[in-house]
Amino acid sequence: MKICYHGTDTEDKATSILANGFNKDTWFAANLQDALGFGGPYVFEVSFDFDEAPNWQFHVLETISKEQIVRYTFYNKDVRYDNMQLRLHIHQTNMHRDVGEY
Repeated sequence: MKICYHGTDTEDKATSILANGFNKDTWFAANLQDALGFGGPYVFEVSFDFDEAPNWQFHVLETISKEQIVRYTFYNKDVRYDNMQLRLHIHQTNMHRDVGEY
């Protein structure tokens, strides 16, 4: 089994995930930093039945039940500098790769 991460940007969305699990086509990250950077500070650790994540970021084709949630954490990050233009460029460049599917 492997733990992967999903970050979201609001407490309301996180509360809904806790109650209902994840919808189809939800994106997950192989590491915490990507979930925080691309998703948001409300981060879920989720168990998957594989040894290695298919890629650094992947989406699932089915719903994921709330029973697969291992932990939910709110990371209160105090950003002191952010080059959003460069961040978006990097993200767009990476999205052109074959990110795989689970």
